[in-house]
Amino acid sequence: RTPLASIKALAETIEAGNVDPGPETTEFAGRIRQQVDRLTLLTNELIELSRIESGAIKLKPVAVDLAATATQAADLLKTRSDLSNVRVELPAAGPTVEADADSVLRAFSNLLDNAIKFSPDGGTVRVEFATDAGDAVTFSVSDDGPGVPDVDLPRVFERFYKSDSSRSQPGVGLGLAIVKHIVRAHGGTVQAANRPEGGSRFEVTLPRRYAGPRPRTFRA
Repeated sequence: RTPLASIKALAETIEAGNVDPGPETTEFAGRIRQQVDRLTLLTNELIELSRIESGAIKLKPVAVDLAATATQAADLLKTRSDLSNVRVELPAAGPTVEADADSVLRAFSNLLDNAIKFSPDGGTVRVEFATDAGDAVTFSVSDDGPGVPDVDLPRVFERFYKSDSSRSQPGVGLGLAIVKHIVRAHGGTVQAANRPEGGSRFEVTLPRRYAGPRPRTFRA
């Protein structure tokens, strides 16, 4: 509703003749465009989330090199990280899992985007891999930002949820919800925690071989 309310207010101001032709009109038009862009992003992410939840997106499991996928995601976000003066550290090599390549790329992109968003100027975002003795692979994305208030940790993967400390940040509040549903569709788990040294850490565990989605116990 927020983008629509902003568009309506700006359009009504112009319609009422309260804006003189010239720079002010150009500014108002730019603000309308920004809100339209935000609404478009919201619509696209809602559609994607709904398709993932409903099973409309058919996963195509293939061998996915997690290190290469993380690098691809970082490359897609390079302009954003450069503008924010945030360094992204990536492992040179990593494990391979059987998963849907596009979905894993989206999960990495959303986690990196979130970490960059909350990193301070000159901060560092780190991607790390770990394997256990069984059939699971874990990767994490961490930052050295302010971290997540403890009271908000259980809710960070809910759609549209934003803690009080993150309301000033851009975004529509669906990125982490999409990550959660992608991971669950692969039979994996995702969790968020605060690092003792500061910042937050998001950890994803995926089975090495695709085995279908985890049973759903709640709807966020």
